[in-house]
Amino acid sequence: MKIKELMDAWLASHERVIDSLPRPSGGAVSAEGSHALVTWDEELSRMQMAFARALERRNELAPISALPAELLARIFSHLAESWPVNSDSPHKATTTGGWTRVARVCRRWRSVAIDCASLWATIAVNGREPIDLFLLRAREHVLSVVGQVRAKDVYDLSRLEHLLGQLGRLRSLDMHVLYNSFGTDLPDAESIIFNCLTNHPQIEHLSLHRAQPSYLTGAFASTTANFHAPRLSNTFVSTASLLTTVRLVGYSYPWGVRSGSLRSLTVELSEPVYPRGFSMHEMLDTLRGTPALERLVLTHGFPDAPQDVQRFVEDQAAVPLPRLREMQLASHNETAWILLALVEAQASAKINLRFHHSMSASPPTHVITMALSRFLQRPLCPEYKGLTLWQTHSTSIGVRLKVDSVADYQSETPADLELHMESDDLDELLLAILRVVSLEHIEALAIRGKCYTWPPEDVRSLFANARRLRTVSLRGTQVAQVLFPSLIPEEAANEDPSDAPHDELLLANIQELHIDRVDLKRPAPDTHTGSDGSARRLGEWLTSFLSIRRSGNPLSLLTVERSALFRGWVEAWKPLVADVVWDEDEVGDHAMEERVLSGEQFGVEHFGGAWAVPASWDDEDELNFLGGHDAHSAASLEWEQEGLSELEEDEDEDEDDIDQDDPW
Repeated sequence: MKIKELMDAWLASHERVIDSLPRPSGGAVSAEGSHALVTWDEELSRMQMAFARALERRNELAPISALPAELLARIFSHLAESWPVNSDSPHKATTTGGWTRVARVCRRWRSVAIDCASLWATIAVNGREPIDLFLLRAREHVLSVVGQVRAKDVYDLSRLEHLLGQLGRLRSLDMHVLYNSFGTDLPDAESIIFNCLTNHPQIEHLSLHRAQPSYLTGAFASTTANFHAPRLSNTFVSTASLLTTVRLVGYSYPWGVRSGSLRSLTVELSEPVYPRGFSMHEMLDTLRGTPALERLVLTHGFPDAPQDVQRFVEDQAAVPLPRLREMQLASHNETAWILLALVEAQASAKINLRFHHSMSASPPTHVITMALSRFLQRPLCPEYKGLTLWQTHSTSIGVRLKVDSVADYQSETPADLELHMESDDLDELLLAILRVVSLEHIEALAIRGKCYTWPPEDVRSLFANARRLRTVSLRGTQVAQVLFPSLIPEEAANEDPSDAPHDELLLANIQELHIDRVDLKRPAPDTHTGSDGSARRLGEWLTSFLSIRRSGNPLSLLTVERSALFRGWVEAWKPLVADVVWDEDEVGDHAMEERVLSGEQFGVEHFGGAWAVPASWDDEDELNFLGGHDAHSAASLEWEQEGLSELEEDEDEDEDDIDQDDPW
């Protein structure tokens, strides 16, 4: 008989059984009905087992089941990384098998999964998987313990102690510790973990994240965040010969201790911890004794700054980190700049520094320029070709340097050097930085902001050697107000542009000029006037520059976007430039740009810690607010986990039939 005929006969037999059941009468259940229910339950169980065997046999015939066991095991390993056991199970109320559900597909998949010890070697502290069963199937494979543990919870602590008892096999520990300030007689999870690390330092990868329970909110939460940041044991770090990765969030690192095996170090605190408990000398000594370091991330985990930072740096030897590929620093004081000045990394290293300075004090411009100068003069320093300067807020700026000839404000690729700084005098700070970062080798330059008020003589001095500059991007009216009047020699400003000497122009060799959100109708802040005695507009300065360039080395591309201008200017530019790209917008969006950089967000101003709508808010502001920025949905695609039944205490490894109610 064919498969379809056999299936039809099978279904017909089940339908006859269903038809034989007594019909409900609406009254009390008769003896006959009770007996029928018992019989029916037994038959249902048999039917479920028969269906499971049929599904199993079908799965064994699927093409993927014919793959070699080694390839299937590798596929299961990738699944285990993306779908862990008990992932997203709320309050541990149900058990979700996660990747282990592959063992329920068919006998062969189950056999391959059980034989692959590495699949069972990752166990969650806050999960409900049977620890002993996972340890048995992991056999001699090294273990990884992950998950979230409540600092004083009976269930979590019992599982934690059980897992940490496998010290000889434990190689990776990745824990989120939820703590509170309420004392109990229970041992603390942190003391259990620290005791384990101190006595048995076989760990290769360590990640500890100290977090607050969700019910700790408001002022209390902010004051307890780093009220006490427990410090990792000196003994553990100095004796952990296999240790390669350390990530501490809410914990302190034992600075002053060296580790020859450490490759990645991350220390993150939400705010500075007081007292700090270590010095800059100890931090530098640790880094000098960590030659294998490839990645360094420090967020507010810095000591107090020396009284004289520049003298301190001059007295220190360099910190050679020949393998360092990435360094991210964030600090409220000048210590991050000390590391930038002293660390000697490989030429391809990516450096990111964020500096938040107190607004009550003058910005340490001399410290920043000293550190940046030493960094750019270090051995094997690459030749940077792309430079981006952008104002991100009324008191913050960013500087980005790239080895490639690329300059943009929102790059998808990381910069080779990226600095974010706060200051109450951005104009002076940027001018000082540009004097350190020579434009001699820069080929692409992008500038955004409204904080620029440099006089023409400073602009000409800065750009005098920018002979290799090929691409310039300007965003914001004030940038153009500073730069445009300086493009043309002062003595030629009121003459016929065609008579001006080409070799005296600034930016004489650029091929591309990109203008974005600039009010070209606005008068330039200079003493020169047009033929009618009125102040010359920015668009007129641009026209003069393009006219002079046409006689010598005309531009290949001019783009103008979201900028206020006269259509007649565009028609005048077309004969002067090989290609002019304009978005056909004569009004522009420069006003919105200025509001954003002034501390206003789409017309919504910040007053006393709260956002308020100004009285001048109109329909256009409303449209800009609703559609003037990229919308990111708060919803995210989640894989809904299926709740499974409670685990059975024992498992028969030789059982032929697969129990569909057992996720393991």
